[in-house]
Amino acid sequence: MSTEIDGNILTPLFWGAIDNSQANTAQAVQRTLLIGQMLATGTATVNEATPCGSPEMATELAGRGSMLASMTATYMANDTGGDVYLLPLTEPTGAAATGSVA
Repeated sequence: MSTEIDGNILTPLFWGAIDNSQANTAQAVQRTLLIGQMLATGTATVNEATPCGSPEMATELAGRGSMLASMTATYMANDTGGDVYLLPLTEPTGAAATGSVA
């Protein structure tokens, strides 16, 4: 990369060049928090952020087939370099809706 400014430029303006060959190449760590429902078979503590290093670990923490394990596998397939934390929530309870059309 040349940092010299051509001497034939006659436009009145400040001309400068930056040599970034010695610039810092460090990157900030990108942290991700995935919030989702876990199953009773998961080993994670509910409502407590837990670091997760792999989809297999998410399956263990949130339970096989859980929403959170599925979200983690999909996320990690697209972002392999970030720090991932899981925030497991309990599976909601309730009853199926019923009704009829008159």
